[in-house]
Amino acid sequence: MIRDCTFAECRNVFPELSEICRSDAWPPNAPIVTLGEDGKPCLCYCLSFVAGTPVEGGDRLLRAVDTYTVGQEVMVAGMDLHWTAQPVVFNGRTSVGRLSFTIMVTYEDGAVAVTADHLFLIGGRLERADRLTPDDTLTSPEGNPVPIRGLHVGEYFGSLNHIAVSLEKPDDELNGRMLNTNGVVSADYVVQVMARGGEALASGPFAEERPVIGSPEYVARYGVASLQAPDFVAGFQNPPIPVARHDARDLPMGVFIPASLTSTDIPHNACS
Repeated sequence: MIRDCTFAECRNVFPELSEICRSDAWPPNAPIVTLGEDGKPCLCYCLSFVAGTPVEGGDRLLRAVDTYTVGQEVMVAGMDLHWTAQPVVFNGRTSVGRLSFTIMVTYEDGAVAVTADHLFLIGGRLERADRLTPDDTLTSPEGNPVPIRGLHVGEYFGSLNHIAVSLEKPDDELNGRMLNTNGVVSADYVVQVMARGGEALASGPFAEERPVIGSPEYVARYGVASLQAPDFVAGFQNPPIPVARHDARDLPMGVFIPASLTSTDIPHNACS
């Protein structure tokens, strides 16, 4: 079985990885085989935010992550949530495709859709998207708790973006690696790559064993809502991500397809 690459191994091929992920031959979340430092194959991935996810720019305005170019500023912080403007050094985009095992998180008046191992700031630590529960609270850029309205697994038709203001290994406080993603705090691409590669982070992702969203254990504990369409209600100030009412080949870009409409495979170990 081919192991996941470490952050350092993926960093060495970031430019090539970005080009491969942009190629029509590679769908979102695809594993890309590269050569590890031990001379053996390992896997890097096309991961992170779905295109269109609002990220706060240096001018304090939210704009779609895929519209940022290298050199353009975004607001970043560490675990202390002290925000500064820093220029983007890397923003890669995958080709358009159906992204399997996407997690949609809804809260207050917003929603984001991310890959399973995207990391959110909750309770002063990081947690994978696919391990969130209805009992968790996300974190606002000001450090306030943001109650989760719903957690849903399914597919997303579109592309992914991975963004960072530095390709170097972050410090223990993850300074410059937290982003304001549509009103909630989550980690950048570099931190996600590190965590997926099994590297320990002082911020503490995987603080406890949790069932994967949509798994039988998760459904038994939290109900079937995670497999169904979000129950959007009036009051959203920001339009939520469009949700399909049926599964079809001609769905428009940027649509989330709930697991109840697809044959989404819920991995027992969440893509590890």
